[in-house]
Amino acid sequence: MTLSIQIPKKYIIPNLTRMELPYIQDIAGDTKETPVAPFAKAKEKNIIACTRKIYRQDKLMQANIYDYQASDGKALCSEKLCTKHGETKYEYITDKNGRLLKIITTRSNGHQDSESHRKWIKQVTTFSNGYLTSIQYPNAKTITTFQFSKKSKSIYAKTINEKENEIEQRWEEYDIWNRLVSQKCIRHAKDNPAEIYKFDSYSYVYRDNYTPNNQILYILGMIHLGGDMHSIRVVYSDYDEHGNWRTKHIYEYDPDSYNKENLKYIEQRVIAYCNEDMQSVTEAYDEAAYYLNLEQYNDSTYSEDLF
Repeated sequence: MTLSIQIPKKYIIPNLTRMELPYIQDIAGDTKETPVAPFAKAKEKNIIACTRKIYRQDKLMQANIYDYQASDGKALCSEKLCTKHGETKYEYITDKNGRLLKIITTRSNGHQDSESHRKWIKQVTTFSNGYLTSIQYPNAKTITTFQFSKKSKSIYAKTINEKENEIEQRWEEYDIWNRLVSQKCIRHAKDNPAEIYKFDSYSYVYRDNYTPNNQILYILGMIHLGGDMHSIRVVYSDYDEHGNWRTKHIYEYDPDSYNKENLKYIEQRVIAYCNEDMQSVTEAYDEAAYYLNLEQYNDSTYSEDLF
């Protein structure tokens, strides 16, 4: 029997805390093997583990720990998520080439699920002048095409999923220093573009827009959540010596007064770049998990799928 649990709405951590869109290059694959553009940005590969803690009104709501050690930072190997309702573990099984085979999910009640990703293993790629132009997954009935423009410093990706009857389009724009300045993503029904499932738009503002300083000051975003549009501002601070942020504040603009914004969440990260850093990452997660486990269990039923 599958345990069906529902979290009271006031405890739900919505996707405002997961607002970052993946880079188009990361969707395509490795920068060296399947580059999509000469200026494409990709996820940092120097992080081997990371703990993140999410607070709402100074109250710890959720903790995650991400482990990339086995892949030397290239791919996520395992993850733990902890709330006051328990812990969920995710194990990502890959082949020798690092391609995802399946995800094993273990919940705090001992229930275990396995999600196969083998239909995504077989792929057909095409290139033009050394850059990826398409990836086709025959078993999943999905194809993604890629285009870029050196003149406008932009990248475009379009995914057609015949099985799900969906089309997803992504855009990225860069400045003269190859810094990402905007991202857009829209997903809609294949046979009716007006039937929109997802629409996200982000603009990046850097600490110094007149020098190649890569530290992001804040992001302005429009997010489509549950049929509603949310206007947010995400402020980054406390950068480490590797140029990665350790604290971010997520604000949402008041729908009745656009000039007024409310602090919704604070996220903190502890990052490991080598084995010597691992202790601080695991201690940060264990401390947060211990606190969350002490929280009194709410009698209402909840669903971990909401996270």
